[in-house]
Amino acid sequence: MRKIIFPILLFYIGGFLSCSKTTSSVSVTNQPNPLNVYVAGFREANGANGNVDTATYWKNGAPIALTNGTNNAHASSIILSGSNIYVTGDMFNGMNNAAVYWINGNLVSLTSGASDAYASSVVVSGSDVYVGGYVFSGTGKYVAMYWENGNPFPVTDSTKNAYVYGITFSGSDLYLAGYGDKNANGFGNTVAMYWINDSAIVLTDGTSEAQATAIAVSGSDVYVVGFLYNGNNSQATLWKDGVASTLNDITGSPATYASSIVISGTDVYIAGEGSSGALYWKDGTPTALSGSQAGASANGIAVSGSSVFVAGDIDVVQFASDSAAFWNNGALTTLNDGLKYCNASSIFVSTQ
Repeated sequence: MRKIIFPILLFYIGGFLSCSKTTSSVSVTNQPNPLNVYVAGFREANGANGNVDTATYWKNGAPIALTNGTNNAHASSIILSGSNIYVTGDMFNGMNNAAVYWINGNLVSLTSGASDAYASSVVVSGSDVYVGGYVFSGTGKYVAMYWENGNPFPVTDSTKNAYVYGITFSGSDLYLAGYGDKNANGFGNTVAMYWINDSAIVLTDGTSEAQATAIAVSGSDVYVVGFLYNGNNSQATLWKDGVASTLNDITGSPATYASSIVISGTDVYIAGEGSSGALYWKDGTPTALSGSQAGASANGIAVSGSSVFVAGDIDVVQFASDSAAFWNNGALTTLNDGLKYCNASSIFVSTQ
């Protein structure tokens, strides 16, 4: 798979380095069929400036470009609220990446592009739009952020790097998931954490590297997924109310990472990657995804009734090309349109 390396990543994270992997939680209520499937990501095509990533979402497999291919751009998450389609992402302006989102294809800029910034996730509550992400500060550190209707609200200061990857709402509370440096000098390990409104809850002590990628809330229970680095390998991890448990792949060994979570009724669904490729878990039990192999990833998950939808990417030619994809109850649909590189980062299903 092609690698896009953002400056926030300190080492490996196979999924994170793979084609601009940012993740988000998606909640889907049970819907009668037929369902429309929305997937967000990017497609690489030849343009005036060479090979350029175009921010894209697919509706039922048909690509809808959000950018014109002049500069690199990526879509990181997608949801529907009412009749509106919200997609977050980033756009390169020749110097830096700007954090953005789109409403029904119309661009809303969250930052000016004067410094690097990324929008990773979105949730809508009533008429209010909340976007999670992070912005490079004047002190040389990334600041964890959310935007409410375009207005910025930092949840960390600029003394340590910190990043928001997941966002959700429960009652009147906004929940964010991410990670940050343990030490102000940047040395040492990162710690997984989440925020309730502006209050941080640290999930790990910095003994080993850890990141949180997505968050979901059910009643009074808070579920966060991500990974812990243990020895020479990362381990997919679920924290429920702060208590960590390791997620195994279908071989019984710890999986590599967990990227997305959704709760449907009393069941907890998580997407991620193991030694054999993309998979998802239902209440801790792993299910391999067809057409997947080592290096494939599952980046987003949604549930409707008895149907489980997972978005990700698979190798077409190892280390040479990859395809965006989604699975419906394990049945694979590829989205590459014959292009060399495509990636899917998020999925949402709806009757609209």
